[in-house]
Amino acid sequence: MKSEKLLFEYYPDKGIKIDGLTLNWKENRTDNRKKLKNSHTAKDKTFDIGDGKTLIISRKDIYKNYNSKENYFFLKYDENDKLQELEVHIGATIKIIDFTIGFDQPLSNFIDELKDHKIEVTEMDRGNYLIPDYKMTMADDEHMGGNGFGLSYFYATDDISHLTK
Repeated sequence: MKSEKLLFEYYPDKGIKIDGLTLNWKENRTDNRKKLKNSHTAKDKTFDIGDGKTLIISRKDIYKNYNSKENYFFLKYDENDKLQELEVHIGATIKIIDFTIGFDQPLSNFIDELKDHKIEVTEMDRGNYLIPDYKMTMADDEHMGGNGFGLSYFYATDDISHLTK
């Protein structure tokens, strides 16, 4: 396995590139699977929260060690199989517009850089940050149950309203 990191380029309101491969928000799941060489594990679930009428639908494709690089990420889809969310857990460099951070770098330095550029950042919990204008969240190792303050979790979506209510 290569120690080289997967590159995620995130374009708010448009989508993502994974090692140069473009996936747009609302793009069809079948098409994305083909682009990513069907190297996923599907994990679709429906949860009834017990009130007899509310269902939570979870439709995600899990990728582990994509492109023979050490990484772990999810692509999540809505009930119509349109790309809605990205979660990255390990093994990546994240580029957001003109900002770049790797999973081996302190998240606080990156957050300070965003603030220096007058980008709104809200600390939802210690080490867990919401960047609403970019429709993304990031968390450090300690917040995710580990040790240290490096980037441990990156989340991006086409609709962040569920996080801002």
